[in-house]
Amino acid sequence: MPNYYGLLVGPDYIGTPHALQGCVDDIEDMQGILVQSGVPAENIKMLSDAYEGAENAASRENVLNGLKALVKKAKPGDIIFFHYSGHGTNSLRRVNDYEAICPIKDGEIELIADFELHAIIKDLVPGAKFVSALDCCHSGDMFNLENNLYEHKLTHYDKSAKAPEQKAETELHSDKKAASKDKKEKKHKKHEKPEKEKDAEQSTEKGFLSDLVSALKPHHHHGASTSSGSNTSTSLTANLHGYVVVLSGCEIKQTSADAVISGRPQGAFTACLKAMIEKHGFHEILDVFLSSSKAAMKPLNDEMIDWLKERGYSQRPDFSFEGQLAPLQKALMVQPELISKEERKAILNQFALLIHNSANNTTLRQSVTPVQEARNDGQEIHFPVRKKMH
Repeated sequence: MPNYYGLLVGPDYIGTPHALQGCVDDIEDMQGILVQSGVPAENIKMLSDAYEGAENAASRENVLNGLKALVKKAKPGDIIFFHYSGHGTNSLRRVNDYEAICPIKDGEIELIADFELHAIIKDLVPGAKFVSALDCCHSGDMFNLENNLYEHKLTHYDKSAKAPEQKAETELHSDKKAASKDKKEKKHKKHEKPEKEKDAEQSTEKGFLSDLVSALKPHHHHGASTSSGSNTSTSLTANLHGYVVVLSGCEIKQTSADAVISGRPQGAFTACLKAMIEKHGFHEILDVFLSSSKAAMKPLNDEMIDWLKERGYSQRPDFSFEGQLAPLQKALMVQPELISKEERKAILNQFALLIHNSANNTTLRQSVTPVQEARNDGQEIHFPVRKKMH
């Protein structure tokens, strides 16, 4: 029987100039949905600066350690749920853009870059599944996954390189221009209200640009090139790990709204995701996530875009995914000496082609989640103790 795990991160950035209102409420809502849908409450970890105790803080260390521990623990068939509601940022550079989520420790905002997140999920065993929803700005490419539903982008691995002098000059110019643009956008968004959602009286930008840009530089680059948009490349390294699917709250260059909907602070994207789950059912939505099919994902993605647009939000959610839904053969991967190097390469190339074809399959959709097998409706939900606000 598969195991289900959850890591839910919702920093409110309490006491900082970048404070948000609904992130901790977002993850508590998602915990309730997960528990009601069959995920054991004891398998869900909640992190927020609104909670007491260093072990419950939404710090970089806790988030990274939490993700690594779950990826290491997961076996074929297991599902990890990762929901992040908070700030997101990017370098806004013309050369080698990098995005990051923004944990916080002791009032200081930290960064976890996209290439760090991708490095973690590459260790996911084939057959295990990692399902994520990201309610933050610039989240469209936050895990650097191979396939995007709508986002037409260059990956970090095939952007044209420039000479060091040209690159430095371009980045400096871009940083100054981006900082100016970010400042103007903040001023505008502070007074901006959604047009059609009367309850959404507060809408602030979840993304911000600061001097943290330098921390987004990776330690190394991967040599493999990948394709983006509607084309799926046949990349062995991107597919010989477990299946990873991310639903982002917006596209790479967009922001996500922190809003008040129905009189309650919450992320606009998280509110939309909850509405979809309530309408269609959790396991039906999960089937879409785990379909590895753009044809299956598109109707849900379009419905979410329409839901947000009708309420005055311009952000566009987007699916991205890569990896293996099924376990690999141990004889091939664990004991490669059973076949020659040349034979193994040929088999892997055929296998990669099969992956490529299945990722673009427009006719076949199978249910890949258990059929309502383990409901935990009777579980009592306990949240970490919230800090007392003075």
